[in-house]
Amino acid sequence: MERTVTLWADKEEIVRDLLFRELGLSFGLLAKIKNIPNGLTQNGVPVFVTAKVNKGDEVRVILESGEDYSENIFPEKLPLRMIYEDEDILILDKPAGMPVHPSKGHIRDSLANGVVGYYAEKGLKFTFRCVNRLDKDTSGLVAVAKNAYTHHKLTEQMNTGELKRTYLALAEGIVTPSEGTVETDIRRIPGRATIKREVCPDGQGEKAITQYRVLERINGRSLLKIQLETGRTHQIRVHFSHLGYPLTGDWLYGREQDTFRQALHSAALRLVQPLTKKELFFSSPLPEDFLLMVNAPETGE
Repeated sequence: MERTVTLWADKEEIVRDLLFRELGLSFGLLAKIKNIPNGLTQNGVPVFVTAKVNKGDEVRVILESGEDYSENIFPEKLPLRMIYEDEDILILDKPAGMPVHPSKGHIRDSLANGVVGYYAEKGLKFTFRCVNRLDKDTSGLVAVAKNAYTHHKLTEQMNTGELKRTYLALAEGIVTPSEGTVETDIRRIPGRATIKREVCPDGQGEKAITQYRVLERINGRSLLKIQLETGRTHQIRVHFSHLGYPLTGDWLYGREQDTFRQALHSAALRLVQPLTKKELFFSSPLPEDFLLMVNAPETGE
């Protein structure tokens, strides 16, 4: 899917400086643009990044070629809950049970298959770039970047905290204290062929920081509002299991006899649109299966 941006020079400088100042282009993306036919033009004429521009010149840059696409993702017509779309960003509300990317046993029914299929129906080639990945059984908001530039910028926002992710979770037990910050290192369990993670000594894993607040305590469980400062694999699930309050329905980090999926929902996203600089906020209500978990009677060991 092609994405072109037009800039107007407001002073004399070289093209590269204009692109860095206005767009903050990475060197890697700039190198890719050089290989796109007519990827960079000045007043309609192809130029190198070292060309000089004068005040009032038009500079057009192709951030994404219309020929790029995810060739290993089969396009499928799947039901998608689209919350928002502009030229650069797609926000979806993912149901529990749908993986974000194709995997063994889910080659054609992932969110990626559905998104690629959605654009294929419009006659467009699409490269699937997920910004905030969710586990298969986690529901809620997912941001998809429609070009490499936007993906890079939104990933930067996640790393700096400018992109804010808020989750709702249901944990087993009465979480104490009622609010706090969990900060540990997390790593994949060494020597085991498993996706399972664990808290480990500082310096032996990746730093993970989770902020939480108890919203309500009901039937021996705690409804939590959580914000992530980092985005490690299974971070929320690992942290609350480590504290002794595994998420309801989490067979991997909690009790295997639970019949629900893990009670985790991506409830809100706040980000800045990289090109318009407009702050965007999205929210998703708790799905029915999560509400059933909230209202389920307490179970014994």
